[in-house]
Amino acid sequence: MNQEVVTVRPGPRRGWVVLVDGTARELSFSTQQLALEFARAYARLRRAGTVQVVNGKGAIEHEERVMLSSAPAAPPGRARAA
Repeated sequence: MNQEVVTVRPGPRRGWVVLVDGTARELSFSTQQLALEFARAYARLRRAGTVQVVNGKGAIEHEERVMLSSAPAAPPGRARAA
């Protein structure tokens, strides 16, 4: 796992944006929940270390470490083999 941070913050006009360390690109979302769900999924995929939620004043409201499962996810409707 690397130390990359995925940040969710209010957008410049409205909505929410997701920012990834080392990139200048912002991905826009209509709600905080959508942005946070994307940030968590992206962080797991990229093995980022942390997801942060920042408020309009730049203060961190919430921070979570990304948990990576060691077993692959089961396809929908099927149980994972033990």
